[in-house]
Amino acid sequence: YDATFTKVRELSLSYALDVPWLKNNTGLDSILFTVTGRNLININNIPGIDPEVNQYGVGNALGLDYFTNPQTKSILFKVSFNY
Repeated sequence: YDATFTKVRELSLSYALDVPWLKNNTGLDSILFTVTGRNLININNIPGIDPEVNQYGVGNALGLDYFTNPQTKSILFKVSFNY
């Protein structure tokens, strides 16, 4: 079978709120909003969960993925206040 795969491991999107009224009213220079997603998409034709996961860790057992947990998908939200 074809063992090629495509994966979106990490994707981040940030927006900086930097306007004069923010500094005048709150004393903040800017606020940075960030959203990050990890392990969002895994496209493959390989049977099993994930071609990068195996039962015995790094080394000699690549492709043995029974009784293994898939990599965790996560979405993180971050707000940074800059003075």
